[in-house]
Amino acid sequence: MTMPLSDEAVAPSPLQRLADVVVLRARPLQHGIDPVSLSRFADWAWSLAEAQPDQHTQPIMLYWSTFPSALVDDFKVFTLAALDCPYPPTLSRITGLEQASVATVLLWFKRLRVFAAWLQQRKLRDPLLGRLGLRGDLPTTRARVHYCPESPWEQGW
Repeated sequence: MTMPLSDEAVAPSPLQRLADVVVLRARPLQHGIDPVSLSRFADWAWSLAEAQPDQHTQPIMLYWSTFPSALVDDFKVFTLAALDCPYPPTLSRITGLEQASVATVLLWFKRLRVFAAWLQQRKLRDPLLGRLGLRGDLPTTRARVHYCPESPWEQGW
């Protein structure tokens, strides 16, 4: 008979806690969107179409299967941070915008895919994100990569 090592439950990892997080939780959505239908962090395809202001344009989808599988979680964390957070104050004064649009996030996604392929080709198993201590840690990612006030992040984290 096997016995559990401890009566205490094992705490879920940061990535496990993110699995059910809605990726567009900090974005204004089109009228009539059912929140249950929104993409979650654990999904292999994220639809950003529900946050696109121009409904006549092609729906924006992020397909994580196009990234090297060993690096997907790192880039998902960064992309979620980009979707959740406003621009840093100095950048928002330059752009006149408070937050990157979903179209900008798609552009970053495409560029990051090239970077991820470069990392994989060089057999970097612990990419730069991991070396900086960003792997699966949203508050740290927020602090080091993208300025983001506490309020939207701490809810549900």
